[in-house]
Amino acid sequence: MQVADEFIAGRGSQTTHHRFVVTIFGLYARDLGKSIAVGGLIDLLQELAVDSSSARSSVSRLKKKGVLVQTAKGRYALSAEANEHLGRRNDRIYTPRHAENDDEWLMVVYTVPEDSRQARHLLRTGLQKMGFGSVNPGVWIAPLHLAEEANDYFEANDLTQYIETFTSRYNGPSQSDAMIGGWWDLDEIELRYAQFERLHAGIQVHWNELVTSLSQPDLEAAAFKLYIPMFTYWRALPFQDPGLPKSVLPRNWSGYSAHRLFTDLNTLLSEGARAYALRVLAQ
Repeated sequence: MQVADEFIAGRGSQTTHHRFVVTIFGLYARDLGKSIAVGGLIDLLQELAVDSSSARSSVSRLKKKGVLVQTAKGRYALSAEANEHLGRRNDRIYTPRHAENDDEWLMVVYTVPEDSRQARHLLRTGLQKMGFGSVNPGVWIAPLHLAEEANDYFEANDLTQYIETFTSRYNGPSQSDAMIGGWWDLDEIELRYAQFERLHAGIQVHWNELVTSLSQPDLEAAAFKLYIPMFTYWRALPFQDPGLPKSVLPRNWSGYSAHRLFTDLNTLLSEGARAYALRVLAQ
């Protein structure tokens, strides 16, 4: 889970500078198709008010966790496992999926011996971070479209011996708000979406002002400074959201408008941010 966790961890579990490092490698190391020099990474992070010691500390931690591999002195690349994770999970960041009313569900039932507490911890935290809801301590549920991600996680962490999975369909008697609310903390998920909107809603207006006053190189640098914090905040949110059918969500679910805002900002800023980042990293 360590590699995946570095990409999907929630806002409070990592320092800001560490999350920025993860974002930069996730976005641009794959573009380069090669390693990133720590010096170039530090130059980028200075634009985000991150000091060099914090950057080096994060790189060291990511190497220990298997996210990065050292390719030469002072140069690092994403590990094969990290590249594979990003390749499989990027769609969840950019195009989150919602189940339909008649879609099937995945139920995970696990029994873990008392002397295997680490396995129990991995199951509980992993299912939660993938967006599963807890029916009771040993039974978790999610829309079936999360099955591939869940199976990958169970195999990668040697957990298949503890679990049974079932494909199920809801048969009534009726959709219960209390049932859904008991399995998922929808209020907390919606709060995070609303916070994303509140923090980033003004970027479009600010960008329009910058376009009229900056040269192209400076505009690309400005895009990078706006884009990385926005993307870093967003990238964990879709993993906390299971993608429940719209019929069981609040009518004005903040996830809809938050995703539209992310999509608009991604379209507006990503190209300029990438151009600036790759120019700096190529030096």
